[in-house]
Amino acid sequence: MKNNYLHTGNTTKKSSARARPVFRAFGFVAAVILAGVALAAGPASVHSQARSGKNPIAEKYDTLVMRVYFRDRAERDQLAQELIPEEVLTTGGYLTVIRDRDLYYALTARGLRVEIDENSSRNLSYPQILPFTFYGGYKTVEEIYAFLDQKVGPSSPIWSRR
Repeated sequence: MKNNYLHTGNTTKKSSARARPVFRAFGFVAAVILAGVALAAGPASVHSQARSGKNPIAEKYDTLVMRVYFRDRAERDQLAQELIPEEVLTTGGYLTVIRDRDLYYALTARGLRVEIDENSSRNLSYPQILPFTFYGGYKTVEEIYAFLDQKVGPSSPIWSRR
């Protein structure tokens, strides 16, 4: 007699045999849905930015910190002479340039790869976010003496006005 597990009393094998087609169908439907969502979302967002010609990050800040990528040393030297970049290492394949959005659009129109460092651009465009710049500003000599008197005391052997 042939042992056909679908006709025996073993319900574990029966249920797993019935579940396989269900899981395959579920996997297929999930793959189709994910592919549809990816195709629908991907090109639309890229084309909407391309049609408007505006980068939302570039429009958001007045001062931009940009990474202008170069292909070789000759292009790096030519861009460095033209753009006068910040003195930052170029081993990453880019120059760091701080300018406005007009330069960003001019460089991208030339076909150069340009990325905007959003965090640095935000910090430069909104300096009030940087609260620890010189601890609130430079101090006068009198203010420094008052600060030292407060911290160590006017009669301290470490500090004296003389």
